[in-house]
Amino acid sequence: MSFFDFRSSFEKSKPPFLFIFDKTTARVDPCDPAGAFCQVLIRLRELLHSGVDGINKSDYFDEFTAYWSYNSSFKGIFFSCANVSDEFKELVVAPSDIPKGWLIADSKEAAERYVGSSLDDAMIKACIYVPLDQELRYPFPDGRAEWIDVISSSCPCGNQLRSALRKAGRNPLVVLFSQPAKNGRVLAALVFNFEAFNSKAALQKGLFELRYLDDEMTDSEFNAKLRSLSRTIKPGQLARAHVEDLRGSRLLNRGGVGRMLDFDSVLMLGCGSLGSVAADAFARLGVKSLTLVDNDFIMPENVARHICGLDNVMINKAVATRNRIRLLAPWCECVPQAQDIHLYLDSLTDSSPKPGLVVVATGSLSTELHAFKIWRDLYPDTPIMAIWMEPYGVAAHALLLNSPTALDKLALNDNAEFDGGIVINANELSKRESGCASTFVPYAGSDVLIFVNTLLSVIPNCINSCDGYRFDWFGKLSVSHNYPVLLRDGALEHHDYSFEIVRL
Repeated sequence: MSFFDFRSSFEKSKPPFLFIFDKTTARVDPCDPAGAFCQVLIRLRELLHSGVDGINKSDYFDEFTAYWSYNSSFKGIFFSCANVSDEFKELVVAPSDIPKGWLIADSKEAAERYVGSSLDDAMIKACIYVPLDQELRYPFPDGRAEWIDVISSSCPCGNQLRSALRKAGRNPLVVLFSQPAKNGRVLAALVFNFEAFNSKAALQKGLFELRYLDDEMTDSEFNAKLRSLSRTIKPGQLARAHVEDLRGSRLLNRGGVGRMLDFDSVLMLGCGSLGSVAADAFARLGVKSLTLVDNDFIMPENVARHICGLDNVMINKAVATRNRIRLLAPWCECVPQAQDIHLYLDSLTDSSPKPGLVVVATGSLSTELHAFKIWRDLYPDTPIMAIWMEPYGVAAHALLLNSPTALDKLALNDNAEFDGGIVINANELSKRESGCASTFVPYAGSDVLIFVNTLLSVIPNCINSCDGYRFDWFGKLSVSHNYPVLLRDGALEHHDYSFEIVRL
């Protein structure tokens, strides 16, 4: 039957509002809720044709996911951020509110960093990771012994599985496993003793019956019935569970681009309107670790330019930025440091973790000079970059220093300030609002986004390639006459939203 045959039969169905099509095309109207149902049918038809024609005979992913999730007794969803490969590994499982479900992590400490709060030991469940050499095929085994035999025959981890089950006893054990697929490996999970995973959920069915009888029972009879129900929880019961892979190696490659950076960690000094956007951009580029330093707090006047909104007002900027990035880039481990940047810099020693890149996004000369000094003394082999915006977003700049010798090549004016700005009266344009603890430079949040995205599309190729670079970005210069800015001669020769990069 062709698609148009489907369409004609849908249009004749009763009641008529179940199937609604756009009259100008052969597609379902996406504005109508019934469109989702029709799209599912279209997808099902594609899968059936692929199966009949043998197009997907080497790709078992869709079939495995459908069979594995169907009629699963364990209703929770596991989200895995654990670093797993082709070796057996012991992991932990912890409850998660965002996303709602259960988080699989490398350790309790890693789970706490992800959820952003401490976890009681009672909340942590045992988990092991088993990489299978062969893919599982439907129908799947049912019993505990059958599954142990299947896993043992599919990989050399049978002894570790049996040992973990003996150690768990009557307690739940999550077995996260991966199996070969056409384009990599697919994750799934088994839950041994799954009713003990959440005893309250296991009693739900029995409690549903008791709800209609509790008025007819005395308290002692009701409690006795509850104890009887709890004894019906049998050890050894097993359930299949769906797993969502939150690792960057999966999520970042969905567009076919993958990571664009050659380093894994960034130290971000300053998490304001510029630093927070830059931190978010680095995370989306695949950085695995971010250390965020700022002692200031989100205020209502910040939300138009910061990546965080009103729900983070009166929360430390480093903490709020971490919370935001955790939602948008779950593969990135963010460590907030809610302290003064100068004090943080002074606390660093030779034994402190070495970042892949240091970024100074404070717009403060004193902070930049302090960071340069610490960098020269402790991290001479680590690139450092200072970024800042000029008033009203007419320009923005970045200085990338790959080695301490680049400091001697900087063009500074008589006040020891960078001499590459195009706004002559920049110091006169800083503003202060009543109740604001510090001055701020006026510019739009949209200009910050354009500047940061342009910068990070170019500057990664310049890291560690020579002593250093100067990056100059120009905003909407054609309307600069609407602002009280005095520009250097020749500034208007640049095109709107253009940039230049100069080797130091």
